[in-house]
Amino acid sequence: MKTSLIITLIILCNSLFSYLSNLPRNVGTDVPQGKLNSLSFASMKGAIASDLALLAEKTKTIRSYEYIPDLPEMARKNGLTLIQGAFISPDIERNKKEIQYLIDSANANPDVVKRVIVGNELLLRYFFNVDQVIGMIRTVKKAVKQPVSYADVWSVYLKYPQLINEVDFVTIHILPYWEDDPVAIEKAPEHIIDIYQQIRKKVDSVAPDKPILIGETGWPGAGRQRGRAMPSVVNEAIFTRSLVELATKNGFDYNLIEAFNQPWKYEFEGVVGANWGLFSDDRKAVFPLTGKVYENPEWHMELFAATGLFLLIALCFYQQIDKLAQLGIVLLSVFLVFGQLLSALLVSEARWLLIISFTGWQFCYAGIVILLSAAMTVLLLQRAFALLTNTSTGKGAWLYRLYIIAVGFAVYETFWLSFDGRYLNFPYPAVYIPVIGMMYLMTVHFMMSKRHFSVSTFTLNNLTDHATENARYDNFLNYFGYFLVVMILALLVGETYSFMQGGDLVLAYHDRGGRIWRSFGLTISNGQLLKWISSLIVLAIPLLASGYNKKVRV
Repeated sequence: MKTSLIITLIILCNSLFSYLSNLPRNVGTDVPQGKLNSLSFASMKGAIASDLALLAEKTKTIRSYEYIPDLPEMARKNGLTLIQGAFISPDIERNKKEIQYLIDSANANPDVVKRVIVGNELLLRYFFNVDQVIGMIRTVKKAVKQPVSYADVWSVYLKYPQLINEVDFVTIHILPYWEDDPVAIEKAPEHIIDIYQQIRKKVDSVAPDKPILIGETGWPGAGRQRGRAMPSVVNEAIFTRSLVELATKNGFDYNLIEAFNQPWKYEFEGVVGANWGLFSDDRKAVFPLTGKVYENPEWHMELFAATGLFLLIALCFYQQIDKLAQLGIVLLSVFLVFGQLLSALLVSEARWLLIISFTGWQFCYAGIVILLSAAMTVLLLQRAFALLTNTSTGKGAWLYRLYIIAVGFAVYETFWLSFDGRYLNFPYPAVYIPVIGMMYLMTVHFMMSKRHFSVSTFTLNNLTDHATENARYDNFLNYFGYFLVVMILALLVGETYSFMQGGDLVLAYHDRGGRIWRSFGLTISNGQLLKWISSLIVLAIPLLASGYNKKVRV
């Protein structure tokens, strides 16, 4: 009866916590009529007709980037107009075909194709020089009656003001998340106004009153944090609502990226690049344009899964729980709370791994990580019971090995984050189990040793109940712990250095010291990075303590 009551209370507390941490958020003023001005659209073969029918409920116009057969005809059927683009790349022959299609389509469908754009971010990516881009613009302008433009990040029009005279409307991309000096979601509207005014002033100095289109703007719904710019579904919804409100008040012409999440972008821009859509890649709304928004609308299912896993743990550890119940309610509660915590973390880790998986190999990788985490969960619970009852599991070697695997994973990930981390996620959810597990074992070990502090209490050998007889191996673990600390420093340096190379920061901070300070500030304001560093510190503690191991056994 006592055990059942504690289990029930733990489930109720976890349910209440889940409910309170997943309340729907007020993300700003509803989008009028639930329709956006324009959305970027990339085709999905065989689904264009259904895609456009879906988008017709959410937008008035779509912006295309390449040749899509029968796009104008299908747009017409759904009451949509087009900002039609030509995909320009280093492939000269393909470029000729793209430009000719753009011209033919614009001339054949003047009722649907209202504006055209020749190329996208060609100067940003150094595909062509400005004179070559101007040549392509002039070719299209001579052949069509619609207004013609070229699209690039806003700073390109400041760098090459000669473009302003060549286009009929100026198309700029303003992406607060991707700025060299990333902008927090709270400052994003202010940033857009500031950039728009800069461009408006420049355009008016060259060609007064020439129209400006914000050709791309948006916010990612998932992925890597940059500075204080945090990707999330709620932040994506906040940005979208605030953008529409801003555009209405200021008369901005805008196009939002993008209609659908693009999994193929993972190869080039990581998880964040694949998650800018109003709809997921399976055509479900990521968030609504009216009403409140859930960060995780499926939290009920995760709670159900975590509760079911916890009850399974309680069933499988029935004998251990019964013994702890005889020893007292405190020890019983300490064990059961740990079981519920590990259950919730395992479900959360699985959800995160599935979100960042796009290919068959990635799903296979996710499955392996989940299985290893599940195995570690069982071993951690066995070790927790042994500590609480002053016994031994006899399986310390397995827990010890899994922990070493987790450390190896952390070192590998931190290496790449340090040297090439712009598009890589901070994988702290993948080490939830070993990190929280070791923190718990340290706490219980300290508690059961009658709060007598000793460095040897926190060695990996004592925490896992696996003694090595080789002092050299203990020293090796100690050095590995120091290596983790070095990797933390390398991560901080690498992240700071990557910000320092940003062109906008170079212009804003002429003195190197000021640029270093600003770049470091952006680095340490990254909550995801700090979570990862905290995880590395926890993983390092048992290794560092192993250097002082005197073969103390529990």
